[in-house]
Amino acid sequence: MNGSLVSVLAVCATMGCLSIGSPARCTAQQSNEDEEACPEGTTKVVSSNPICVVEVCETSTGVKQGPYVQRLNTGELWEVGWYENDTKEGLWRTWYPCGQQGSEYHYQAGVLEGEA
Repeated sequence: MNGSLVSVLAVCATMGCLSIGSPARCTAQQSNEDEEACPEGTTKVVSSNPICVVEVCETSTGVKQGPYVQRLNTGELWEVGWYENDTKEGLWRTWYPCGQQGSEYHYQAGVLEGEA
C-alpha cells in the first residue's frame, strides 16, 4: 500500500470506519435497510472522512444512544448496530464494499458474545 492510502485507512480506523477482515467473493447485492430514527432526547451526529460517513445518535452530553450507521462514501453500508448508554448492544452487522453482507456480531452490555 502507498503511504497516503495507509494514512487514510488509519484515519478511518480511528473513527471506527473500518473493520478489516478477509474479503469474500462479492456477488450479492446489498439490501436497503430502513434507517431508524434517533430516540427521544438524542440528536443524529454525522462525521466523515475520505472513506466513510458515520451517523450515530448522541445525547446532549455526547453519550451514544440508539442506531449507529457507517457507510462508505459511495453510499454502501459498512456497519450497522445499536448503542445503549455508550456501549454496543444487540445485533451488529457488517458488509463488504460490494454490498454483500459480511459478519453478524451480538453484544451484551458492550461485550461481544460468542466468537468474532
